[in-house]
Amino acid sequence: MSRTPPTPARTFWAVLLLPAACWAGGCVGGGQPAADGIPVRRLPAEVFGRPKADLQPVPLTLLRPKEPDAYRVDKGDVLTVYAEDVLGVRGVIPVQVNPSPGAEKPAAQGYPVTVQDDGTIAIPDVPPIPVRGKTVAEVRDAVVKAITVDKKLIVPGKERVTVDLLKKRQYRVLVVREDGDGPGGGFTLLLDAGRNDLLEALTRTGGLPGPGAKPEAVIRRDDPKRAVVVVPLRAPAGESVAIAPDDIVLTDGDTVLIEARPAETFSVVGGPGCGQFALPRDADLRVVGALAQATCPTPACGWVTVLRSAGCRRQVPIKVDLAEALRDPRENILVLPGDVIVLPGCGPGKCGGPRSPLPGWLNPCGPHRWAVTRAEACGVCP
Repeated sequence: MSRTPPTPARTFWAVLLLPAACWAGGCVGGGQPAADGIPVRRLPAEVFGRPKADLQPVPLTLLRPKEPDAYRVDKGDVLTVYAEDVLGVRGVIPVQVNPSPGAEKPAAQGYPVTVQDDGTIAIPDVPPIPVRGKTVAEVRDAVVKAITVDKKLIVPGKERVTVDLLKKRQYRVLVVREDGDGPGGGFTLLLDAGRNDLLEALTRTGGLPGPGAKPEAVIRRDDPKRAVVVVPLRAPAGESVAIAPDDIVLTDGDTVLIEARPAETFSVVGGPGCGQFALPRDADLRVVGALAQATCPTPACGWVTVLRSAGCRRQVPIKVDLAEALRDPRENILVLPGDVIVLPGCGPGKCGGPRSPLPGWLNPCGPHRWAVTRAEACGVCP
């Protein structure tokens, strides 16, 4: 069988159309310029962030300290004391009504005595009695000792003494919340001792923060050693959370701040119509879905580069194989706030290479070689 030799014209068109045939062959034919960066499988897990779906509220028991075995007295507590023939006359025990309608005890027997700043109480004819850190029963023992042993005002065994707790000391705390629909608001709380914790403060100001807030509470204290304490309110499921009891106990002058979560965005650059797009607030978005969301022409397969902030004005270029991402979720990485997805063949200027009128895969300038330590790499490409 004889063959017709190719004419020069046929040879010309074959050479001219060969690159186009390769580019049109999709993922199988290859031909797309490979994006530059570090392959996904060569990067440590901490680079990729955590799925939002994995975050769960921390157990509420971690936001409130354990109940003490007994209430311990300190400055600001109001006790009621009756010591017959010393503080009070024989046979007459007064009753003090608690002015707070929500108090645990509506009334108590005896005369009101406030614990002073130095942790002592004062009764007639007796030196100041130290009571800080004592239980109510131990305070009664201290009063009995003061009037029978120390001053010998009453014969031991003949004393009639009662001590009770009328009103617990309180702590003034400011709570600032930015997780509502409005501009936010502040609340001044007076928290009883034993209920001066983070959970109580949140419960009395609207409950746990909603999706519009950062998953943490920032406590600012008037203490140089512990000026700021950050308490996580959400954590990955199954991961233990270490919250020290002292971190969630509030004292006078503390401020609890629930900050609003700023709008989270990512960008797609490298083609006409690309720009900035919003990330879902409570759902995860991965590279393939992000490209589908973009309004500019984006590749369905091949490679893209994801520029991710690594702190200290540095970026990590992550090379993502889109064809592999459709099969393997590990390649289809999460899109994090501030990510820049760079399409292959990104144009001139900061991206390097000559200007090309052809977008995406047809751009003959090929990919740009990203510098891991440069923060200026390809901010916006035309």
